Amino acid sequence: MHTASTLRATIEQADTELSAIKKQRKETPKHLTYSELPEVDRFLKLATRSKHFLDIIKILAYRAETAIAHLCTELNATETNYPGTDLRMIFKSVSSKAHPKPCLGQVF
Repeated sequence: MHTASTLRATIEQADTELSAIKKQRKETPKHLTYSELPEVDRFLKLATRSKHFLDIIKILAYRAETAIAHLCTELNATETNYPGTDLRMIFKSVSSKAHPKPCLGQVF
């Protein structure tokens, strides 16, 4: 079994290690400039085509999020008592709107 003095010494050693690690962490720079990165870690500029593709995905996600948020506010006004029915109603509503209208040729 450990004696009190052994445990106290272990705790003091751990405290000194902890304070040394904290001091090292404070001295570590928080931000690096691009020129300070190693050549291996430097990233290349994203191709214009890829950037446009990612922007389109972000726009679509934003529109979907906005539509679902609008539907959620409408459903919150109805005060549905059954959990999960709100989401089923949202997805049913969104999926029915996602099919193109043949006479207009539009999605929404």
